[in-house]
Amino acid sequence: MPGPDGPGGLFIDGENGIGTCGHGVGLLCGFEKNGTPIILVFSRACKGGGGWPDILERRGLPSGHSRRAVVQYRYQTRQEAVAMGKKIRLLALDLDGTLLNGAKQITPRTQAALERARQQGVLMVPVTGRPAQGLPPAVLSLPGLRYAVTSNGATIRDLVEQRVLLEKHLAPALCLQVLARCAHIPMIRQVFRAGVGYLSRPDYETLRARYAGTAMLQYHLDTRQVLPGTVEEFLAADARPVEELFFLTDSPQTKQALRQCLADLPGIGFADPFPNDLEVIAGEIDKGEALRYLLDRLDIAPEEVLAMGDGGSDLPLLQAAGIGVAMGNATEAVKAGADFVTASCEADGVALAIEKFVLSEGETL
Repeated sequence: MPGPDGPGGLFIDGENGIGTCGHGVGLLCGFEKNGTPIILVFSRACKGGGGWPDILERRGLPSGHSRRAVVQYRYQTRQEAVAMGKKIRLLALDLDGTLLNGAKQITPRTQAALERARQQGVLMVPVTGRPAQGLPPAVLSLPGLRYAVTSNGATIRDLVEQRVLLEKHLAPALCLQVLARCAHIPMIRQVFRAGVGYLSRPDYETLRARYAGTAMLQYHLDTRQVLPGTVEEFLAADARPVEELFFLTDSPQTKQALRQCLADLPGIGFADPFPNDLEVIAGEIDKGEALRYLLDRLDIAPEEVLAMGDGGSDLPLLQAAGIGVAMGNATEAVKAGADFVTASCEADGVALAIEKFVLSEGETL
């Protein structure tokens, strides 16, 4: 029936397929220029589990609204993709905390779901903050893998043809400015260049101590090269561009101080993979922009993409895809910005999302 804000509005209540308690109402109030429907969600907080607040949370909207709260929701979920006759053609997956569990492995159920998606012609693209050398065998051995987005979007590689498709890198001179500004801040300093991570010997030993007894230790041992001198000397002696600077601090407070120190430096951007760590990248790139570039090259529409991630650097990726799914272990900010929330990386969260949105088997996430 018509909505109160204009003709053509459509009410969707909890008894008609969205929730089970009927304590909310959605109004289709118009469309953006690109055809994206705009939904206004009116909600009352429900007592008890499940129902409308649960649905709102799974779509990335805050639950527990006040009685007359109004939330604008840009409706880009699988329902829109289906309505447009689209199907998922590409999976854009973060690695650590998403495709990889705490042991840095892909669970058997997720491997099976990826293989079945591949058999349906779906591409899987890892989109990671790791440099190319950091792509683990568990990922590189996946059948059909061709493209990889590394260093938070700074580089896209065609792994089959062994060539670089996109480079959005930092000049060494700019990197030296960054390092000079934050020289007083205690942290591990790393340089990602040509797919390899470099650091000084003192920082390498600090890194070993930091990750001792964790699954990340072997990753760092396998993918880092120790410099004979400092990272500043390395940058000054080599004119090749830099994919990113990766800084590991000792606390969220130190990380915040680092970010504030660099905030007004032109030409740089930031990626936030972990609570204590900050990555400095070129100002015009992130995981979302890299995905858009690849989609344009492959002639794939955003509505044909399912993206998944857990950290702050993954939020642009989720927002660039038709369906953005946050892991159960994701930060609250990422969950709030996603369309859906799946299970954690330890509980087959990626497999559950693939089964639901690609294989059309799962009932819920």
